[in-house]
Amino acid sequence: VDIELHEENMEGVADLLDEGKVDLAFTYSDVVGPSHAFEALINVPPFALVPRDGDLAKQKDVSLAELATLPMVLLDLNRTRGYYSRFLTDAGHHVRVAHRTESVEMVRTLVANGFGFSILNARPSEYIAGKSGYRVVPIREPLKTRSFGILLRAGIRHPMIVRRFVKLCKDLKDQGIFEGLVVK
Repeated sequence: VDIELHEENMEGVADLLDEGKVDLAFTYSDVVGPSHAFEALINVPPFALVPRDGDLAKQKDVSLAELATLPMVLLDLNRTRGYYSRFLTDAGHHVRVAHRTESVEMVRTLVANGFGFSILNARPSEYIAGKSGYRVVPIREPLKTRSFGILLRAGIRHPMIVRRFVKLCKDLKDQGIFEGLVVK
């Protein structure tokens, strides 16, 4: 059994799947097309990433109005640039984008160094409260969650190893393993 990992943006992983270069992809349901099947693993609400030493980091949650007072570090990918900033604009707030980047790591670095806040959906796996240069904080207003899961080609019988891997992921879901991605 060979396992290769490919890293792409959401459209990129769907393209790799459609081109037959990968058997499955982890992504959000946003990219599910008519030729796809999607196995949801977790619904993740948006949360704020704020500098650890900033005033908002001391709060148990933050409002969109409070976030709008700071410059935004925007994850600038095709499906994210409008998605994250729209939370603020839909609530009537002006968005001041200070920095744009296509890298989640750069978003975390810029926020940790005080260049602004960001909004993301999945808690960074390496996040350690009080140790990271940033803090993950729930957003007070109820916002639409995103469904994260496994994208597959629809209408085909997948190889046994793929079916077993998907079953393993579903079993892990049932055990609550993916709950660590959610900021509450």
